[in-house]
Amino acid sequence: MEEIPAYDRDVLVRCLTRHYETLVRMGYMEDSNIQRPPPGGWGDQIDAKSLRIMGRNETVIDLLRHLPYLQKDYPIMPDTEPIQYLGMMWDDTLADKIAVNKSLSKFYPPLMPFDDEPEPGMICLTYGRGSTDWLIDTKKGYVYPCGTHWEVQRTQEDPPWLWYNPVAIEKYFNEMHHKFLSLDLIPLPGVIHQRKRGDQDMLEHEIFEDGEEQIRPVKRIFQDHGWPNFETFSKEECIKAANIARLQVVEKWTFRWAEDDIIKAEACGDMIEKEEAQLRLKKARIEYAREWE
Repeated sequence: MEEIPAYDRDVLVRCLTRHYETLVRMGYMEDSNIQRPPPGGWGDQIDAKSLRIMGRNETVIDLLRHLPYLQKDYPIMPDTEPIQYLGMMWDDTLADKIAVNKSLSKFYPPLMPFDDEPEPGMICLTYGRGSTDWLIDTKKGYVYPCGTHWEVQRTQEDPPWLWYNPVAIEKYFNEMHHKFLSLDLIPLPGVIHQRKRGDQDMLEHEIFEDGEEQIRPVKRIFQDHGWPNFETFSKEECIKAANIARLQVVEKWTFRWAEDDIIKAEACGDMIEKEEAQLRLKKARIEYAREWE
């Protein structure tokens, strides 16, 4: 295994700040959504007393006091949201709860991706269903990317964080940064689209992996608008075009659903359902043409 540099709080702060600022550059969110720490850190806005009860050490608390946070917790990786430690406070029953069960996965949001008690210098920065959980080991300088997207190693007898390959913190975030630059990861903001006939379409903020159906046309749109050249990238025009392409892809799903229903009805010999599905398909195509063509 390659040598991993010692833990450096400022390196992690810089990497996470760049991660958020890249999402801003790509039109995913506004810069005002990033809450950057004051020079002395967040102080009492981080609940140090409760974190100590949870078994987190002073290095972890110091890290949380100097991280940037988001005002609105949009996904920051596919299916992955940040844990908002800033302003998160626990009540006086915490000590009793921890005395009964030291697992940090039972909180909401879950503060660990597993039930076992983590080592004192560990803290998880993200969570979500199907997420990649950024488990930071401040003692060794690792990030354990715990999640479905990473190859499991070791055995079931090992502590759960050892099931995942540790990566040096700066190396890991450099790899994620490159994925955004190369559009292997594509963030798209939420959009509310007012249809010509009066209804609204709504899509949430989401970060996609290259090849996912919703963003197949979007990669070329980003490239055509100058990405990844920060100086020439036409952010507003790009996002407008990308959202239209995404909305069109999603609306065409109604074609496929009706076509699948037709096939199923034919297989079952249900001619009434087949006719109804054919009518739904016809209406969907007419509505698409009215909106987009």
